[in-house]
Amino acid sequence: MNFREVISFDFDGTLANTAPAMEKAVTILIKNISSLTNISYKELYKHFTAISEDLSRKGNYSRHMWIKKTLEHFNVSIRDSEITKLVREYWEIIIENTCLYTDAMEILAWLKKKGYIIAILTNTDGSYGIKRKRIAKVFPKDFFDTIVVAGDDTEKPKPHVEAFYMLTKTLNVEPEKIMHVGDDYLSDVVGGLKAGVIPVLISREGKLSNVAKNTIVIRSLRELLMYL
Repeated sequence: MNFREVISFDFDGTLANTAPAMEKAVTILIKNISSLTNISYKELYKHFTAISEDLSRKGNYSRHMWIKKTLEHFNVSIRDSEITKLVREYWEIIIENTCLYTDAMEILAWLKKKGYIIAILTNTDGSYGIKRKRIAKVFPKDFFDTIVVAGDDTEKPKPHVEAFYMLTKTLNVEPEKIMHVGDDYLSDVVGGLKAGVIPVLISREGKLSNVAKNTIVIRSLRELLMYL
């Protein structure tokens, strides 16, 4: 085997095509909030999207907080128990509708056959345990050598280096022996570089901006094999 011993992967947008499931969950969530508050669906959707994107950039993935901040914009509040119910229904929809990309199992199986250590290094969903539950829905038990959920297993999510260092410590390998694949430039590439791992950016739609010239970019997981 060459000097890369470990291949780690982000989950959403890398192994799992969750965008359709999340869009469905958000649509139902906003409809439910609209019926509870009498705020128009269009306005709720607009501000929920903007607020969720802003909080995500700041490393806050709590759907409970996204909803509260959206309602605060309209000077409206609902009981915390009602928000908890909305969030639970939201995740149930996503868990039931998430599927893997067609190349995911093919490439993971190939890597395992070749003797690579495979891992998941992904960010929290803002509710402890949800990300692992979602991973368990689409992968067999103990399929990965280890799973690190940054923000659940560590204090801070990616791009903070803490999660990358946890991965190196858990697997007892040096950072340069790890190739990390993810779809978020800041979290996966910038964070990975700071931690000393070899980052690979997967951009399935090929839409790139503000990406360093020396970044390894692939359009599918099959292209990863060219860099091993």
